[in-house]
Amino acid sequence: MDFLVKTLLVPYANSQKHADFILNYEIFDTNPNKISQKYTLIDYYLTQAQLDGFMYKLNKLKGTHVLGISGYFGHREICRARTVFCFVVLYTKKSELLYFYDKLESPESNSVVFNAFKKLTPNQQYIKISKHDKEFLEKEKLEEWVDLVLNTR
Repeated sequence: MDFLVKTLLVPYANSQKHADFILNYEIFDTNPNKISQKYTLIDYYLTQAQLDGFMYKLNKLKGTHVLGISGYFGHREICRARTVFCFVVLYTKKSELLYFYDKLESPESNSVVFNAFKKLTPNQQYIKISKHDKEFLEKEKLEEWVDLVLNTR
């Protein structure tokens, strides 16, 4: 990942010439041994061809890769079993809200979550809710996810 950013994005960090897009790239890593929220607040000025090339290479890597809408970023938390679980919320171009466990804001629940992550599939390591269902399903889905984590042994 660092190689992709270094070779395909960093050269365009300050160059606004002929840019079609401003990409602000961020990593939310569920691996407890890796840095989370890497590359935050750096704008990369890209043409359509440069963005397409980066996305092509990025999608060859394992993981969940999402195009979010700049400025739509949130934080949610839920308390279960006397422990607070915090989430970073991203709004995607597909009108979905993605909730990623925030290990930086939830240190007291990290050991429980990371032990469960070893047994969860990649798609179970985050929550996806349609923007239209947020009002009705957000709390329920967060509680279900935390219960899944607490019951995974």
